[in-house]
Amino acid sequence: MLNECRHILTSGHKCKAAALRGQAYCYYHTPARRYAASRFTRREPLKFPSLKDTAGVQSALSQVLGSLATRRIDPRHAGLNLHGLQLAVRLAVKSDDKPS
Repeated sequence: MLNECRHILTSGHKCKAAALRGQAYCYYHTPARRYAASRFTRREPLKFPSLKDTAGVQSALSQVLGSLATRRIDPRHAGLNLHGLQLAVRLAVKSDDKPS
């Protein structure tokens, strides 16, 4: 029996790919692979998904907090990004409340 990857996608669904032998994640979601890939892209700007819905904002929030934790960005830039995400959440909630 194959174990499935434990990664949860931004949509809330599981990855469903086969996990690596003896590990909890598939090849693409292995934390060691994510860390190795981020070492080479430290100088590149953060690339956020669409911030029109709350799932995109949550993904962007995860990127900012992860970048702050790994010192990819400094606290000042993280604060600016978090403030922008706060505004995006307010706008996303307002657009969800509008009657169709």
